Amino acid sequence: MWHITNYSNRYISGISASNIGFGWSYLLIVGSVMPNRMVKLSFSPRNDANSSDLSTQSIAIRDGTLLGEDAGAEFLMQMTGGAPATSLTHWARMLPLTPAIRNGPLFRVIQARVYPT
Repeated sequence: MWHITNYSNRYISGISASNIGFGWSYLLIVGSVMPNRMVKLSFSPRNDANSSDLSTQSIAIRDGTLLGEDAGAEFLMQMTGGAPATSLTHWARMLPLTPAIRNGPLFRVIQARVYPT
């Protein structure tokens, strides 16, 4: 799940939350949308880098396209990432959240983990 928190002058920032079977991972998203609607996004750890933990020192760059406009906009991305032992390659079609999902229990749990009070 992506939560785009800022979009200004074709620059994007936000947070991603994902779980591919090894627990939840939260990454900072920073990127841009070109005039031709091509997208380049980086995904990096939200916390400070730790020299003894390689997982905090990674950054991944992803390419894609922004389709649609305003509330109907969606991202179509080609994603590859992970460590050699747990690499994952996939396509991602990121759609706006429906009210049912936004008001549902999973979104509230993720939101609480990403933005603790």
